[in-house]
Amino acid sequence: MKRILLIAFYFPPFHRSSGSLRVLKFIKYLPEFGFEPVVLTANPRAYDKTDDNLYSQLPETLTVHRAFALDAKQHLSFRGSYLDVTALPDRYSSWIPAAIAKGQQVIRKEKIDAVFSTSPIPSAHIIAYALNRLTGKSWIADFRDPVWDQHYQGSETRLRAWQKIEAMSVKNAQAVTVTTHGIRQLFLERYARIESHKINVIDNGYDESDFAGISTKQHSKSKSIRLVHAGLLDPVDRDPVPFFRAIGLLLERKPELINKLNIDLFAPGDESGTYARQIENLSLSEVIQIRPALPYHLILQEMIESDLLLLFQGKSCDTQIPAKLYEYLRIGRPILALTTEGGETGRLLRSLRAGEVVPLDKCEPICFALEKLISQIEQGAEIPAAKPEIAAQFSRRSQTKNFADLLHSIT
Repeated sequence: MKRILLIAFYFPPFHRSSGSLRVLKFIKYLPEFGFEPVVLTANPRAYDKTDDNLYSQLPETLTVHRAFALDAKQHLSFRGSYLDVTALPDRYSSWIPAAIAKGQQVIRKEKIDAVFSTSPIPSAHIIAYALNRLTGKSWIADFRDPVWDQHYQGSETRLRAWQKIEAMSVKNAQAVTVTTHGIRQLFLERYARIESHKINVIDNGYDESDFAGISTKQHSKSKSIRLVHAGLLDPVDRDPVPFFRAIGLLLERKPELINKLNIDLFAPGDESGTYARQIENLSLSEVIQIRPALPYHLILQEMIESDLLLLFQGKSCDTQIPAKLYEYLRIGRPILALTTEGGETGRLLRSLRAGEVVPLDKCEPICFALEKLISQIEQGAEIPAAKPEIAAQFSRRSQTKNFADLLHSIT
């Protein structure tokens, strides 16, 4: 067994993002392919939201090292404000010196063979860069998303810092992993002197074990037609308002659907009630319901029990594929993706013939697609959806094998 040090800020008990899933699934399956994972992460005091139940996701044999860390917003602010310098390159930069020191000890004592760092917290890559330089251990830099893009609207100082970290990582790591072919192409264009084989696509995916004990067969259908979406709908990248308006337009054309259509949005991040008010203003409260978050296995069951799965993704996320899409593919239900045809999500769905793709911000095309799909559902027609053999290539185990093959090649 070779040993790999995984540097990840998002890690249980952190509970505000699915960002730890990629690392957790690597941890789960790497031992099958010859690697023992060891984790370097932050002290939980730096997390603004925690759930101790998430510790149950960690294997009992896993070794986890936690470095001193603070959150500038929580711990270094005065009356809600904090100095930019305390949050460069991110709010958790305080863990950099402690993690470098801890990492050196771990690499020496536990005979680590390679170092892996993963975004979206860019300070993880600084730590890995330093450990690579100090110890000579091979380094893989992982990017769930690019560190920066042209849509960034924050401070110029932070943007420059992020650009330098991304460039430093791509140029100095022995290998780079990304989650989509779109990100790979973007990096090849940004860093033209990098050899193309250095940048490798390791998709996200679904974990077959998550479906254990869950029936993937729909129960006998009622007279209602059910649409489901689970997850954050932020107004910048996943604005649902055009979809709401499209539903209003659809009901004007087909008023009989008001008693048949049932749309559930689980945990959309509507703490302020903005979406709820918009739904009420459009007189859609009988059709669209905002639901609370549910445990993961129950959300999977809700998806399985749907007639149509919804996906929202704006143009600013064209290089990305949301993790839930892989779950959708595994479930095998029809998908309505509100996204661009030229983005990674749209291209994947079209290539697999697994869903309908319409622009996120165009009410009329959304309405037309809904009308067509609902008509097909009512008639019992077969709607294109992912086949099991197609979905299988995106299992977490399969993707971890690809990752392990890359690790073997550089160690």
